[in-house]
Amino acid sequence: MEQAEREVNIAATAAGTAAAIPVPFSDAFTLVPIQVDMLAKIGVTFGMEVRAATLTTVVTSIAGASAATVVGRTLVIGLLKMVPGVGSAAGGAIAAATAVALTKALGAAYIAVLTDFCNQHPGEELDIPRITAALKNRLKFS
Repeated sequence: MEQAEREVNIAATAAGTAAAIPVPFSDAFTLVPIQVDMLAKIGVTFGMEVRAATLTTVVTSIAGASAATVVGRTLVIGLLKMVPGVGSAAGGAIAAATAVALTKALGAAYIAVLTDFCNQHPGEELDIPRITAALKNRLKFS
């Protein structure tokens, strides 16, 4: 469990760093791979291996469940980054804080869902649709 939490912190730091780059909309392309890698590493700490393509589907499915909120934040932050000086610094800071919070929330929820699944279904293979549904229920972005 400690190793899984370390993976969340490492990924959150990477997400925050990527999002802070003052290039408009740059974080939109870097966050999903960071989060997918985090989920894969968390899975390994639980003794499970899931294909990256499957985890990408999980992450994008969860993002789709809250797409309006995420797209809205991304648009505002991207537009802020376009303003030279203060706007790009503020946009980068807001983007970094948002990326860290979203990545930590996803990681914590995934750890909780995997823990619950392993406790309720010892020795069974992962049920990805069930895991995805449980993650969607735990993650309510507003």
